[in-house]
Amino acid sequence: RAVLSMAKIFNADIYAGKYSPNKTFKGFSKFRITVLNKLNLSQRVDKLYLNYKYKFLKLDKYDIYILLGGASLNSAKANRPNLWWCCSPRIWLYHTTDTDLKRVSFLKRMLIYCLLPFLRLEDKLNVKNVQNIKSIAKNVRFRVKKIYDRDSEIIYPFVDLNKFKYLKSGDYYLSSAR
Repeated sequence: RAVLSMAKIFNADIYAGKYSPNKTFKGFSKFRITVLNKLNLSQRVDKLYLNYKYKFLKLDKYDIYILLGGASLNSAKANRPNLWWCCSPRIWLYHTTDTDLKRVSFLKRMLIYCLLPFLRLEDKLNVKNVQNIKSIAKNVRFRVKKIYDRDSEIIYPFVDLNKFKYLKSGDYYLSSAR
């Protein structure tokens, strides 16, 4: 929804790693969407492939590049000025544990352990190429500071208040919290 909201506000083109029109919000059909990965790969291979696709994405017809999602950070060096609206750093790179990998075969687990330091280094280098970071919450700002040693301003996700309306109160109390 964040991408859709920003696309509406800026009348923006969208470059997506994956896109399935029948599995997402109908509002996307009104925008120009370029899909970078049309292949059907396993989840981990897909992430590596998207890193590669974004790294060689050179766009020069826009006033600003708003990056959303970890793979898009690979395009930060070539596409400026840029802004990363961070929903979360790539936690899987920094907090993968033995428990997380118990389901994975021994060979895949060893491959992951060998690749993680290189992927972390690439991620940190990509974030150095980001000119401006905005976080969606205080805890995300804290993670950005902890992992990348970068400050970020908080911009909370958009909420379309027109989709909500006040109904008459009843004899009840509702609290929604994490």
